Amino acid sequence: MKLNIYTTSHPIIQVLSNTIQNTNLQSNTKNQTYKQLGLFLIYETIRNWLRIYKLHIKQINIIKEFVIIDPKESYIMMTDINMNLAFIQEVSYILPNCNLSLINFSKTNTTNLIDSNFSYIPTQINESTKIIVIKKYIDVEYLLKLMDYLINVKQINIKQIRLTCIICEENKLVKISQKYPELRIYTTQVKNNLSKDPNNYLKKF
Repeated sequence: MKLNIYTTSHPIIQVLSNTIQNTNLQSNTKNQTYKQLGLFLIYETIRNWLRIYKLHIKQINIIKEFVIIDPKESYIMMTDINMNLAFIQEVSYILPNCNLSLINFSKTNTTNLIDSNFSYIPTQINESTKIIVIKKYIDVEYLLKLMDYLINVKQINIKQIRLTCIICEENKLVKISQKYPELRIYTTQVKNNLSKDPNNYLKKF
């Protein structure tokens, strides 16, 4: 399988990922956990992707240093309309020129490349735009439809796109690798064929 998969090993991320899978969490606790996990996971996704510059301003007696994010960069976070928005709440405040695109993956028509659900994707996307597709877990059918749209219709370089998800299934990663082997995926866990497990918890959290 040729695919760039990055499993975050940080202990805090692992603990938060495990906690969020508990379906008995109270609503306020779950939202807070999603918020923390989202911030850490997106951090891992963009830490070698975000460009910064150091500016040195010389004054009479001192030199002040400022760190700024490349003003030409912009980000689009694409996620399911049913996603817990606490997962991306903190990140949206930090990323420069950040837009949010909500897509109803469950209703996306997989037979047509052009889909009304994609109308929420900003029209102005250039080579400095970086796209993060965010899901709790991967639904291959709809993910590939979105990838086809971004790459074939919007003419976006695959290096501008990264996928972030809490859990990946190995068999689904294989399917993605067959079509888009250059796609970078950031996750907390890779599981083996959970869809065949009668105790599958993926769709419960």
